[in-house]
Amino acid sequence: MKRVLHYGLSGNKGGIEVVAINVFRSINREKVLFDFLISGETIAFEEEITKLGGTVYKLPKRRKNPLRYYVEYVRFFAKNAKKFDAIHCSYCSLYSILPIILAKVFGVPQIILHAQSNSFDTKRFRLRLAHYINRFLADIIATDFIACSDSAGKFMFTRKRFESQGYVVFRNLVMVRKFDFNEEVRNIVRKDLQLQNAFVLGHVGAFLPVKNHMFIIDVFCELLKLNSNSRLLLVGDGREFNSIKKKCELLGIEDKVIFTGMVDNTYDYMQAMDAFIFPSLYEGFGNVVIEAQAAGLSCFVSESVPNEVKLTDLVSFVSLDKSPSLWAEQILDKTRRTQRRGMAAEIEKHGFSTETCIREYEKLYGVD
Repeated sequence: MKRVLHYGLSGNKGGIEVVAINVFRSINREKVLFDFLISGETIAFEEEITKLGGTVYKLPKRRKNPLRYYVEYVRFFAKNAKKFDAIHCSYCSLYSILPIILAKVFGVPQIILHAQSNSFDTKRFRLRLAHYINRFLADIIATDFIACSDSAGKFMFTRKRFESQGYVVFRNLVMVRKFDFNEEVRNIVRKDLQLQNAFVLGHVGAFLPVKNHMFIIDVFCELLKLNSNSRLLLVGDGREFNSIKKKCELLGIEDKVIFTGMVDNTYDYMQAMDAFIFPSLYEGFGNVVIEAQAAGLSCFVSESVPNEVKLTDLVSFVSLDKSPSLWAEQILDKTRRTQRRGMAAEIEKHGFSTETCIREYEKLYGVD
C-alpha cells in the first residue's frame, strides 16, 4: 500500500479541500491511503478523514511561535518521513516551502508540487520575493509537478519548467453527477426558501476578498433595478461574512439576500438558482464553475478565472472593468435565452468523470 502525506489544506471547505476529500473517497484505499499534515488545530472534513483511515497530524502555526514551528516540523519529519511513499503539497503560493525541504532531507521518495493558484494574495514585497526565490528551490527539490490550470503552472513554476511544459495539468475531481439539473429538487428548495416566483442569482464560495462579494452585491443592486423580483443566494462562510451582511443592511436589501452559511449540499442550492456569478479577483481554477455548468446554469465569470473552466457555452467571461450595470444586463439577457437542462454527461466528456480523474491520481502515485 502507498501512503501519501497531503499538505496545504485548511479548515475551510474550499476547492482544494473538497478536491482532496473527493479523491480520498473515490480512490482504492487498499492501494493508497492519505494522511494530512496541517499547521493549526482544524482541517476540513477531519471526522471523515479519520473514518476513511487517514491520520491528521497537527503542528503549530509559524506566526505564534516561529522557533517552535521549525523545531516541531523537523521533529515530525525526522520521526515520520519513512512512513510515507510520497508527500503531496498543494500550494497557493511558495512563501514557505519548509515541508518539501524537510521531505527531501529526510528521504520521502516522491515530492509532488501541486500548483493551486494563479496570483498572490498579498502585496507584501518580502513574501512575493520569497515566492520567486522558492520557485527555483522547489524546482530542484520536487519530483513531480502538477497544476490545476496552465495559469497556475505559470505562477507557481519556474519559467523554464513552464515553457518546456515540464508539468501536468490535473483535472480537479468534481462530483458532477451530484450537480446535474434536477427540477424536483429545484422546486423543493425554492419552496423552502420562498423563491417560487423569483429570479435567483447565486454564488458559492468562501467569504474572502478574492471572491469579490462586494462586487456581487453591486451587481445585484443593478439587477434589482431591472427586475425587482430578483433574489441573491450566497452559499458559504468566511471572515468577510459579517461585513457583507452589514453592507446589505446599509443598502436596505437584506430581505432580498439569502445567506446559507457553510453547507455540505451546495448541489441542492445550485438547483434553486437561475444564474451563477463568479467575479473572482484571481483563481487557480474554479471548481464551482464546473459544478454550476453541470447544473445547467448560465455562468458569468471574471476574466481572471482560467479559460479551462469554459466547458460549455453556458460560461460568459466578463471584465471586472465593466460596470455592475453591464454585468446585470448580460445576466438577465443570456439567462432569458438559455434553456435549463442537465449538463453532467457533457462535462464528463471533458475528462471530469470520477473514473478518469482517479486513474490520473493512481498513475501519479505509481499504483497499478
